[in-house]
Amino acid sequence: MNQRIIKPKKLKLGDTLGIIAPASPLNESSFELAISKVKDLGFKPKYSESARQFTGFLAGDDQTRLNDLHEMFEDDEVDGVISLRGGYGSARLLNSIDYQLIKKHPKVFIGYSDITALLSAFYVKTGLVGFHAPMAGSSFNPLTINSLVSTITGETIPKITPGDSFQVLNETTKTTVFEGAVIGGNLSILSSLLGTPYDYDYQDKIVVIEEVGEAPYRIDRMLTQLINSGKLSQVKAVVFGEFNNCDAKSNGDPSLHEVLKERMYRAKVNAVYGLEFGHIVNNSTLPIGINAQIDFKTGELQYLESPLS
Repeated sequence: MNQRIIKPKKLKLGDTLGIIAPASPLNESSFELAISKVKDLGFKPKYSESARQFTGFLAGDDQTRLNDLHEMFEDDEVDGVISLRGGYGSARLLNSIDYQLIKKHPKVFIGYSDITALLSAFYVKTGLVGFHAPMAGSSFNPLTINSLVSTITGETIPKITPGDSFQVLNETTKTTVFEGAVIGGNLSILSSLLGTPYDYDYQDKIVVIEEVGEAPYRIDRMLTQLINSGKLSQVKAVVFGEFNNCDAKSNGDPSLHEVLKERMYRAKVNAVYGLEFGHIVNNSTLPIGINAQIDFKTGELQYLESPLS
């Protein structure tokens, strides 16, 4: 099925970014640093005091985090919304979100990692194009700053480049360029969304996948879950970012790359590894829900349209 998409309005420097904490919290010093980072990006930060809360491993209870999300989308003074951090907790909100409110007030929405759950739900339920990108609490360098700011202001149409670890994992045809709408995000969250009303439609899509801190056998398990669901048999191609801290822990265990190669080969999926996005220093901004093409020869993921209206 073809999703009817909603492109948010482009931002300009000086606009207000609402900061929400839909998942895990940050301590006070890290919170203040996150506010400074949003200012350094060229935007005016706005946040509620509840974004500073701690409730166990969550940034406030579910209702508090839900209220913040709704208020930032409804607030006419807020031009875009950026997540504070990932961690855990976004999926707990999915059944309670007012998706008509999101659809009525579409805005640039930024996050990755655990925020994959919101990027997916917003796209599935409203068609909103989201931005898989560094968050207020993330580390930034010149590449990530340029990628995020130039993308959400509409200065450039994104092109994601390969890192030093780029390799083709599997090719099923002589075709080396594949085109489709980009979906995806964090592997753990993608596998957890299977069977829910918030899971992406994978048909004819380019699926971007990243992960951090998972042993190869766990990555094997999550990819196998995606394969067994029938989802990966529907895609045009899978594009893996550079996984971070996902090496084998025991001698003799299959390596990360051995697992990825074997799973993609067995599933007969076109796949490449090593583009610059995810839990790495060079975390490029990926619009979710619009058309792009991946070139297996160059390793470049080139978007074919603007993600903004």
